[in-house]
Amino acid sequence: MLQSPTETNVNNYRLFATAEDTDFGNPPTLTITTSGPASAPAISALTITPAQNTGGTTTVTSLTPQLAASVADPIGGPLTGEFEIEHDPAATGQGAGQISLPACWHR
Repeated sequence: MLQSPTETNVNNYRLFATAEDTDFGNPPTLTITTSGPASAPAISALTITPAQNTGGTTTVTSLTPQLAASVADPIGGPLTGEFEIEHDPAATGQGAGQISLPACWHR
C-alpha cells in the first residue's frame, strides 16, 4: 500500500496486487527517482607488493601479491571496490585475459 506523505487524508492511498495475485494481471513495479550530488570516486596511491619496476614496467614477483589503494568520493559514504589483474595483451606468450586473485578492498 502507498499512502500520501502527510497521511492526514486517510482515504488517500492506493492498493496494489502482489506478484502472486494473478487476478490483476502484471505484478506492480516500483520506480524510485532521486536526485543528489554527482558522485566522482577517485583512486590514488595504487601499490602492489612484492614487485619490481624496471624501465617503467612493473613485474609482480609473487603468486600472492598484496594490492592496496586509496579511494575517495567528494560526496562521502562507503566505497567498495575490487582489483582485476589481466595479462599484458602485448605479451601474447604469457597468456590472455583476467588473472584470478583473492583481493578486495573496502573503505
